[in-house]
Parts: sequence; structure tokens; C-alpha cells
Amino acid sequence: MIRDSRGVAGSHSSVLRRANSIEIFHAIRLQPGISQREIGDRTGIDKSTISAVINQFDSLRLLERVADETRKGRGRPSESFKLNGAAGMMLGIDIEPERLVVISAGIDGHLLHTSEYPAVVHENEFADSVAAAVSTHLDQSGKSLAEVRSIGVCLPGLVDRSGKLISSSNFRWGTVDVAGELSQRLGQRVWVDNDARGAGLAERLFGCCVDVDDYVFIDSHSGVGGALYLEGAIYAGSLGIAGEIGHTKIVPFGRTCQCGDGGCLSAYISGPALRQSFKGTGLVANSFPEMKALADQGIPEALGVLDEAGQILGLALSNFINLLNPPNIVIGGGLAVLAPHLMPPAERILRRHALPEALAHCTILISKLSQKPHSHGPLAVALQGLSYLNADGPFPW
Repeated sequence: MIRDSRGVAGSHSSVLRRANSIEIFHAIRLQPGISQREIGDRTGIDKSTISAVINQFDSLRLLERVADETRKGRGRPSESFKLNGAAGMMLGIDIEPERLVVISAGIDGHLLHTSEYPAVVHENEFADSVAAAVSTHLDQSGKSLAEVRSIGVCLPGLVDRSGKLISSSNFRWGTVDVAGELSQRLGQRVWVDNDARGAGLAERLFGCCVDVDDYVFIDSHSGVGGALYLEGAIYAGSLGIAGEIGHTKIVPFGRTCQCGDGGCLSAYISGPALRQSFKGTGLVANSFPEMKALADQGIPEALGVLDEAGQILGLALSNFINLLNPPNIVIGGGLAVLAPHLMPPAERILRRHALPEALAHCTILISKLSQKPHSHGPLAVALQGLSYLNADGPFPW
């Protein structure tokens, strides 16, 4: 399911109760209208524990009970359950190079309101800018911070386990304690992660990888990013910055990347890199949809740019397949928009360079979630924080 259950067996009873509560919470979230029996089938948790957790959730008005008239048989109709989205809110904050986005959702994950604000330019003003945007967003929604159960923040760059931004080639900021400063301003714990890892996590919580325990996620925006979701959890590495797929080396002594090095994947298939490639052929395409539109028209120069980009993508994917032997790879962001033109050349390269046995057991999925106007990554980070096994928050676990 959703939580990282490693280390739960043999743990203190309070930890086990928390783990079971989180598991049941997500089972109801993912299948509104689920019955108690179905919760047991989905989670493997015993009936008495499920009943106790359901009663706890019910007493806190986290649930809506619905009599299921479709289930035939003697006696009272069985009950089904869904989360009461009005019982609390989550906030997602996306600090992008070109804008600041705030998204609110119920605890059931259903979107409530989205608002956009000017980009944060200087690191010394980011906390003020985010706090002001959150205040405006909540005022517009008729809500207050007291109703917010969890806050997730995503931004491009190297983000460590503590929620500190180590560096960002997009912002050119120094080290910034994003989690610490925003937690102080907003009065509650704030969960922070890299934008690509957040988008990759969103596929597990809301998208095409629900109930999938192993996949590699790759996307492209201002840079190329990724996430390694392995054995039921994001693999973050020793510092917390694993998944920097965009800085894998593809071409020796190749194009200069925003990071300052040469030959990185980002230097070839990021948004800025592709815009430059289009410009080099005399075409203007300022967004991934514009690039796709030119290729859809059959313009040879556009098709040529995307054919080359697809081959580069295929080479990168073959490396991931050979190294990790993943059962799934998810293509997201701008790469998902361009997938009709990128994947045919990518598949040619995969057949040439990926180990045949590993390739045969890898399914490549095209994300629909990451093609939406706003990323679900910050909400995924907020939801993960809400259901973090070792968290010390007030949510009823």
C-alpha cells in the first residue's frame, strides 16, 4: 500500500496501531465506498482492528458511513465508508522558477482551490512571499490555517532529508532551510521535497502507480528530474537527494548543463534545451504543447528535433533498466506531453541497448497526472507527511 512498513513487525504496539490506522486511511481514500470486509481484503488487517480504527475515525468525523443497498442478503444492509473531505485540509505549495502555486485539497485528496502568484526571485524573501500567498489563498477559500492538517512544498534543486535546499541551478540560491523557515512562519510542520520526487510520489498516491511497489519516474520541466520508488518507498539516498536523473551523463564532453557540467541528460531533453534545439532549426516553441503541435503538423524540423531527443531518452532509459531492472518506468511532465513523438525513437534505442531480459519485464507508462495544469507533487508530499509512520503530528493515528 502507501506507507513504508519496513520495521513495523515487532515494533511497539503504538507504532503498530499507527501503521494500521494509516493503512486503513489510505484504503478508504483510494476506494471511496469500501466496506469493512473489503478493507480487510485490501490490507490484510484483522476485523477487530479495522472496527476499532473505524470507530476512532468516526468519532472524529473523518468518515461518512453509507448503507450499501446493492448488497443483497438478510438483515441490515452492510455499510461502506468514505473519507469526509471537509474534516481537514492539505496545502500544496509549488515554488517554480516562473510562478508560485498554492493548492488546497481535502484529506480525501480532492482538489478544492488553486491560485497562482508571482515567482519568488530572492532567497531572502521566499518565506514572506509563501506566507503571504498562503494567507491570500486561504482567505479566497474562506478557510484558515487551523483547518490545515498538513503542508507540502516542492521546488527544483537538491533538497535533503531535513527539507533544506542545498542548491538549485534554477534559482541560483544558496543553502536555504525551507522547511524550518516556513514551519516557523506558518506555525506547523512543513514537509519539503524536490519537485520531481514529489511528482513521482504523486503517481503512487494519486496516479498510475497506485499499488505499484517499484518504479522509476522521469519528467522534464525547467530541468530533467526523477524519483526512484523502490520496494514500497521513495529511495532518497544517504543525504536525501537521490533521483537526480537529469544529471546522469549521456554524451561525453557534451552540451553544458545548468549545473555547470557537460553531457547531462538535462542538457538535451529539458524544456530549455528543447526550446534551444527548436530555435536552432528556425522554429519557435516556448512550451511542450507548442512543440507537440509543430510535430503533429508533420514539420520535418520539429520531427527531427524530437526524434533526436527520443533517442537520447531511450539511451537514458536503457541505462536505468540495465542498472535497476525496474518492472515499471513512468514518463511524466513535458516528456509525457511529447510521448507520441519521443517514444518510437526511444523504443528503437531501448531494443538496441537495454538487456533483452530486463526490457521484456519492464512496462513503460505515460503519466496522465503530470500533464495536468498544476503538479500534484506538493499535495503528495503533504499527504505523505500526514501519513508518515514516525511523524509526531496531531492527526489521529
